[in-house]
Amino acid sequence: MKLLSISGVTMLFSILAPVNSMAIVSDAQFLPVPHHTQPFSYLCQNRRRHNKSTLENKARIGKQGLDDNRFFNGYPAYFDEFNYNINGDKWLYPIDDNHVDFVVFTRDAHVTGVVFRVPLDNGRYSYHPCQLEF
Repeated sequence: MKLLSISGVTMLFSILAPVNSMAIVSDAQFLPVPHHTQPFSYLCQNRRRHNKSTLENKARIGKQGLDDNRFFNGYPAYFDEFNYNINGDKWLYPIDDNHVDFVVFTRDAHVTGVVFRVPLDNGRYSYHPCQLEF
């Protein structure tokens, strides 16, 4: 029986690692949703923390845009990048003018989550969930 050399193991891992990563990402795991009666905040990778009152205010502004059928710079925008542990359509609204961090909310303005976006080389964006803190 022939043993794999270090370079053989490295090559095998480099082939299998992307497959394993894709399997993890494609699993339908639900992101937690804060309960509206409890205090919470979100911490994003850029070290920006967003508190409950700010997020609820932005969700209400986004909901008002939906109710009035008014969209400013494309927001609120339909958002289905992640599975959240709550029913209904999710919408995206910028938290501040830099359009990096966004509140995710339902049609009734329930805060569902927070995401930050990263520009890609092709002019599009990649969204990443921020960490819910209680």
